[in-house]
Amino acid sequence: MTIGMMNGGTLQIDAGVTLTVTTLNNSSGTILGPGNLITTPVITSSLSSVGSVGSHFSHTITANYSPLSFDATGLPLGLSIDTTTGLISGIPLETGVFNTTINVSNAVGSTTRTLEISILPVISLNAIHCGSTVTPYQWMFVRPVLGATAYRFNIYDSTGSTLLFSIDRDTNFFRFVGSDFNYGSTYQVKVQPKQGSVLGIEGSSCSVTLESIPSTSLNISQCGSVISPYQWLFASQVARASEYRFNVYDATGSTLLFTVNRNVPYFRFFGNSFTYGGTYQVKVQVKPRLGVFGVEGSSCNVTLQNVPTTALQATHCGSSVNPYQWLYASQVAGASGYRFTIYDATGTDLLFTIDSSVSYFRFLGSAFSYGSTYQVRVQAKQGEVYGTEGSSCSITLSGIPTTSINATHCGSTVTPYQWMFASQVAGATEYRFNIYDSTGTNLLFSIDRNVAYFRFFGSSFIAGTTYSVGVQAKQGGVYSTEGSRCSITLSGPPTTSIANAQCGATVLYTDAIYATAVTNATGYKFNVYDVTGTTLVASTETATASFSFSQLTGYTFDTTYQVRVQVIRGSEYGVEGSPCTITVIKEEPTRVVSNNGVTKTRIVSELTAYPNPFTTTFSITPIEGETATLFYQVYDVTGKMIESRSVEVSEITNHAIGEYYPVGMYLVMVRQGATTQTLKMVKH
Repeated sequence: MTIGMMNGGTLQIDAGVTLTVTTLNNSSGTILGPGNLITTPVITSSLSSVGSVGSHFSHTITANYSPLSFDATGLPLGLSIDTTTGLISGIPLETGVFNTTINVSNAVGSTTRTLEISILPVISLNAIHCGSTVTPYQWMFVRPVLGATAYRFNIYDSTGSTLLFSIDRDTNFFRFVGSDFNYGSTYQVKVQPKQGSVLGIEGSSCSVTLESIPSTSLNISQCGSVISPYQWLFASQVARASEYRFNVYDATGSTLLFTVNRNVPYFRFFGNSFTYGGTYQVKVQVKPRLGVFGVEGSSCNVTLQNVPTTALQATHCGSSVNPYQWLYASQVAGASGYRFTIYDATGTDLLFTIDSSVSYFRFLGSAFSYGSTYQVRVQAKQGEVYGTEGSSCSITLSGIPTTSINATHCGSTVTPYQWMFASQVAGATEYRFNIYDSTGTNLLFSIDRNVAYFRFFGSSFIAGTTYSVGVQAKQGGVYSTEGSRCSITLSGPPTTSIANAQCGATVLYTDAIYATAVTNATGYKFNVYDVTGTTLVASTETATASFSFSQLTGYTFDTTYQVRVQVIRGSEYGVEGSPCTITVIKEEPTRVVSNNGVTKTRIVSELTAYPNPFTTTFSITPIEGETATLFYQVYDVTGKMIESRSVEVSEITNHAIGEYYPVGMYLVMVRQGATTQTLKMVKH
């Protein structure tokens, strides 16, 4: 009986019934009922294997669908197969690539495949290298192996017992350069061929000795030349050198003057104690990474040039300059520094010197005197040697101008946070603001600034006091005389008070009560007095310009109070602003409404605004039947008043608010007649 096998189906077979089944991929199988589907074996093990001649080899053939027996033909000499387990094993006696035919059988049939067995030979370095002394750059070869994809050269110590490092190559040759070798050392080298990811076994050891550290010297093209101290002198490079030592001798080559150790094969005289115009003999030693310096190479004779002279540029000579002005000398190629020597006006007495790593200087920072004339001469420096001075250049320093506080500040009353500006002085490094009492007689304190403005904040000022302020400009280390003084009065913290819209209002004890916000305030103190303003009932301090009665204790509901506000700045409290009368209640009042003879009470809430939230504008709905003018004030969340208007009853319904407000939350305080309400509006 033959059927088409349905994918994913289940077929019940009675005992004794045999079905021949063709699967979707056209392989045939037999079902013995009751039982499972059986097809010809499918080999699942790798179809390639690698081994080494003379070394144990093992490869097991595996397959699906109940394999019963295994076979292999064309095996390398020395290998055999266990026909029951599929294990191919033994010690290969020949090398090469063997295409072995393997066969797996089960109750249905058999499957045949080709297994590629590579038996790698055991190889060693060519005998010609063994016992030889080589350079790190010398290639050493092994005979190529058929089928090998790479070679590993294992480097052991001279006894062959410790593996030091390995060099993997895709060719059958290698060299020591680039590896962790030491000059003068003897190594045992063994080789493993590699096929794919499998390494063969090592062959016999080959002893190789690396030459001793070679000597080197300066390139011959530099010998006998005249050079600058900045010029690099190059030696021939040595493989695996970790350091080069340049030994600098006197002209006879008999006295070692100094050495320069470098990790690169070049050096220069700059930075060492050389003499311009001197002749030197230079010899080079090389040091391997784990060794000592080798012998010196041949000597090379070099002469250092003399130091040229330089002077200030002629455009500076005879001019008047300020201490901040840069004065330029003609630049000298290869100079490592410049010395500017400052003489008196006659050029006789040396006053001071200014050393610079660049070819320009200025008087700022030195011991100069304003209004004085100086003779300036320049020396160029190369290495540690200065050349002779160039021609002299006469320079006169200007005097320091005076300055004072700008006239717009004089006679004014200012806050401690307010900046006061002096007239700026070109080239000034600092300004000193001298604070005198109001008579200008007693100096109270000074404020030094590196900018031409100051403020009283941070100093020991007293609010409400008048001061006389004088200014000195500083150039270099000298202050000018004071300019004219300026009289300035310090204010205390500014006053503020409760917003007008809430004065005279009745508020819930939880309602926010707002003061007009003050710039630079660090807090606000709200003082609540009895209605006469004579007895302090309670007070609270807040970081923002608002409070509510819920923050207080000691007050009673349905009572009118007088509220005053003080501004806080740091530890300073301003004077109280104007008082504001507010009545505090616990709940919103109700009123009686008659409708068709039925009496009801409802909350008084006639003043409303719509839409809320709003996107462009909103309007206020007045109290029904009220003819009084409507007043409103709008505050942002910081307590800053945005808008304050009065609107006649006839215009209220057409009056739009908030068109130009930014997105955010606003408090709208509305009063019409005896009714006052605070509305919270949100603009999206």
